[in-house]
Amino acid sequence: MVTVKSSATALPGKSLRLRAIARLREEITSGRFRPNERLVERELCELLDVSRTLIREALRQLEAEGLIIVAPNRGPYVAPLSLDDAAKIYEVRGVLEGMATKLFAARASDADRDALEAAWESLKVAYDQRDSRAVLDSKQNFYDVLLRGAQNEIISEFLRQLHARVTRLRLTTLSIPGRADQSLLEIRRIMDAIKQRDGEAAWFATLDHIGNAAATANIVLSAIQQLGSGEAQPPAVRKRARKTDRP
Repeated sequence: MVTVKSSATALPGKSLRLRAIARLREEITSGRFRPNERLVERELCELLDVSRTLIREALRQLEAEGLIIVAPNRGPYVAPLSLDDAAKIYEVRGVLEGMATKLFAARASDADRDALEAAWESLKVAYDQRDSRAVLDSKQNFYDVLLRGAQNEIISEFLRQLHARVTRLRLTTLSIPGRADQSLLEIRRIMDAIKQRDGEAAWFATLDHIGNAAATANIVLSAIQQLGSGEAQPPAVRKRARKTDRP
């Protein structure tokens, strides 16, 4: 296992804790640790170059976020992506993001709109490069800008709580051939509605985007469940995806 050597040990305790949480969260959401994979404290200490105490604190935080499960006689392991959980997450995400785009169309300042346009251009570049990590980062930046312009801290707070699990699901849907291109078209519709300051159109375009992502995730997770493994992009999924223009 790779050991990270850095100046991390010189950081204050709180910064070390936050860095350990962020790094472990990223390792899970990026797929470095697979669903149902056991997380061994000793190996995590080597990977993150922090103490066992900080690892345990990070594990408790990620358990609260729903990313891991701590079971008696087994210890911590990565929470599987269940169909039921995914459906519920998309239901909540659709309503919250739909309202955010609607509010952005009505409330955003010119500076907010310029920032969203810049974030949109960066997102298109990431999609064109077919770099899934860059897409995830650019998409998160896009939504960060969108939420600031929506000027509703309650929506932002709830979406932050869903962030890690939404990221895992985004990575899952991007594994379907053609989904990235379709997603880009859907976000373009959202941007067009926002530019026209049409809140209702932005709302419905967002619901359409999230609904298609949910349907795609359902295809992937159903196939994984049938295979009884945590592997993404099984052959059955790839074949089904080619037959559907809009997953």
